[in-house]
Amino acid sequence: MRSTFGRRLRVLAAVTAFAAVVLPVAPATAEGAGHRRGPDPTEATLTAKTGPYATAKTVFTGPGFTKAIAYYPKTTREGRFGAVTMIGGFLNNAAQFEFYGPRIASQGFVVAVMEPKSIFEGPTVRADEKLALLDHLVKRSPVRDRVDPARLAVMGYSFGGGATLHVAKERPDLKAAVAIEPWEVVSPSTFESNTVPQLVISGDLDVVAPTATMGEPYYRGLKNVKNKAFLELKDAHHFTPLDHDDRIFRYSVAWLKRYVDGDTRYDRFFCPATGNSIAGVKHYEAVCPAG
Repeated sequence: MRSTFGRRLRVLAAVTAFAAVVLPVAPATAEGAGHRRGPDPTEATLTAKTGPYATAKTVFTGPGFTKAIAYYPKTTREGRFGAVTMIGGFLNNAAQFEFYGPRIASQGFVVAVMEPKSIFEGPTVRADEKLALLDHLVKRSPVRDRVDPARLAVMGYSFGGGATLHVAKERPDLKAAVAIEPWEVVSPSTFESNTVPQLVISGDLDVVAPTATMGEPYYRGLKNVKNKAFLELKDAHHFTPLDHDDRIFRYSVAWLKRYVDGDTRYDRFFCPATGNSIAGVKHYEAVCPAG
């Protein structure tokens, strides 16, 4: 009996030693460890036009939407990445906002910039198309194996910003939403049930989607959103987001990193609510994460 037991112990020890040498150990940055991706953030990394990840591009179509231009990190060593869908506004096609794709993807996201079926369509129609894109992105798109379906977010500008508010209402399981100069004419109470962490960005010179009648009221209407922020850019008109504006990317990337990746290293870039002291910001306020 003792000799048999001793032999079993020696076999178990040998198997354990072999496993320790041969079997790979999950890195500290694996998806179970807070989804942290990339180096420690700085002001320079947040506003860089190219982040730490080399990206690739693909174009695909699907039911319910016309076309999406997707950018994604080339690496496959860090597991799946969170995904963001982006759409522009009235009269905008995907090409005008394609630069958002590689810039945000290089920070560690899959980014799909959507082509609207019609450049004239309103926010609710764009919202339906964004919902279709989200479903296709994780189920049938060519980048589905690179996307973590549990970590999705939406962005949009103007009509697309209004669409973003609607999509966040319909999909409470989204991790984050960024509405850039959102245009809508529905009551702000429409979005009272929203719970997705929401960043709303407005421009102080915007006369198309004015801060006073659209951006700020829609932010105030998000009464059930526990984590939210409102950013009013200084000397920014309605077409400011059609170019590389470092202020927009600084806050948007920090917001996505915090709520899509759960990376608390980015808290300090939007909380405490001291954004007013940053150059080019007219007004900033936030309800900061509790932990």
